[in-house]
Amino acid sequence: MLDRSAEFNVIEDVFCCYRDICKRLNLSKDEILSDSWNQSIPKIIDNAVIGFIRTSSATPSKEESRNINQNLSSSPGYSKHESGLSMEEDRNVWEAISDFCKENLNKSILPLNERGQSFQIIEVGSDFIKLGFAKSTLRLDSWRFLSVFNLLKQNKGRFIELGSSKATPRKFTTEYHMKEIEGNMQGLMTSLWVCTILANSFKDMEFIPKPRYALSMKS
Repeated sequence: MLDRSAEFNVIEDVFCCYRDICKRLNLSKDEILSDSWNQSIPKIIDNAVIGFIRTSSATPSKEESRNINQNLSSSPGYSKHESGLSMEEDRNVWEAISDFCKENLNKSILPLNERGQSFQIIEVGSDFIKLGFAKSTLRLDSWRFLSVFNLLKQNKGRFIELGSSKATPRKFTTEYHMKEIEGNMQGLMTSLWVCTILANSFKDMEFIPKPRYALSMKS
């Protein structure tokens, strides 16, 4: 049995190899959108890895895998949850969000509804943002921002409610959208914070407070 440190190294090696093969084969969600049979991204990647190794002697070495596209080493598009955006869009959107957060690090920010507690951005990671409140902190992974951005992009010009006022959100709200992806309708409510950061990161975002809090990407 592997010890914890050795196990971590093996997982890192496998991840680097998978990432490299995904890059080489240009794998994305677009590959399966028109196919109703095999819609599991991990399964697609598994099949690609097996086929690549069986048919090619060009399997990357450990060192090659670790050095491929260092700027993509933590690409948010291949994190825990798919955003629905292309890898390039993922990078561009996340870069804009990260830039806003870094520029406003440790500054007090009011939520979109301008009520309740303000928050501070206390840490900007490669695939997460950590917020600080008076008595707690909250980590928001990149997939939340990217998936909501994509939802707004797909519905340009339409205001989508935040849905963050109830424990079980209404359908077709940003809160419901994230919880549906996460697979946990009883999870933490994060829509207000995610949408506040998105609205501040992009000039084409528009917020309205009535009749319900809603956000839109201008068409």
